[in-house]
Amino acid sequence: MKRLVVFIGIVLFVSFSYMALTDKFPSGYHSDNPTAKEILKSNPGADILRLDGLVYSNASDREWIDVKEYTKGEKIGEVQKRTTSTWLYQNFYASVLPVGTNRVQPKDR
Repeated sequence: MKRLVVFIGIVLFVSFSYMALTDKFPSGYHSDNPTAKEILKSNPGADILRLDGLVYSNASDREWIDVKEYTKGEKIGEVQKRTTSTWLYQNFYASVLPVGTNRVQPKDR
């Protein structure tokens, strides 16, 4: 009986570890947002940043971005790693921005 409990514990640990490492861990909400892996697979040169579990793409070349003037708000962090590897793509990882680049949120959301 003790061996069975240990075996089940190991299986659960391995399963949850795999789900966490591959972003397949069930969360409380469903998001149709693409992952870093999906974006970089279709566009290896994409300029992306992950923040709070969501992947943001550089939109500064879009026409609609110039319609409104934005005011910088408080600093929310800085780029911790520059990588195009999607293995364990974490918050504050970017594909183009250099390490140390400050990230701020706009005052007017």
